[in-house]
Amino acid sequence: MNKRERITIFFLAFFIVIAAFGKMILEDIKEHQTIFERYDFDKKLNINNATELELIRLPGVGRVTASRIISFRELNGSIDDAEDLSKVKGLGEKKVKKIEEYITYN
Repeated sequence: MNKRERITIFFLAFFIVIAAFGKMILEDIKEHQTIFERYDFDKKLNINNATELELIRLPGVGRVTASRIISFRELNGSIDDAEDLSKVKGLGEKKVKKIEEYITYN
């Protein structure tokens, strides 16, 4: 096999790998879009029994913050108000105000 053929095979393999990863990423994006489309922001989310998937639907809350909220609940009990919620690492006063219209504490 000459140099040109090896380069061609390398690029073909490279593009196949990139296409496979691209497909996986697109499927993940579609899954998350479906989650957001199904969420009814007219119905408030109970912060004290919400799952990680439910929490990441809130604006500005990702997986890390969602898991911190759950850990905070497990260690400290129920979250009773915005002051309690702002004690969660990564949730400052601004972010709590941003999500407060979408959540309930009971």
